[in-house]
Amino acid sequence: QLSVNELMVRPLTKSQSGIEGSLHFNGTLIDLNKRQVTRKIWTSFADNLRLRLSDLHLSGLDSMRVPTEILSPKSSSAHTLENKISIGVTENVSITDNSDSL
Repeated sequence: QLSVNELMVRPLTKSQSGIEGSLHFNGTLIDLNKRQVTRKIWTSFADNLRLRLSDLHLSGLDSMRVPTEILSPKSSSAHTLENKISIGVTENVSITDNSDSL
């Protein structure tokens, strides 16, 4: 794991949620409601559409990982520096939404 996880990701997520590597958003984040749907592509599925996202919990956000190279000289060119950073999720990331209605 990279020091950026230790220096930034973990402290920021802990200050927001109380847990390193996790974020928790209480309440409703998104509540989209469309009554009387008029586009034909949607009317075949429903007359009304609603999208609601609330009480979102993201965990396993320590996403910076190796290999990482900053200002690394390129072997084929003396005047070129390469940068490489790996950002991604691992099998430990989870997203949950505790909404009781759709």
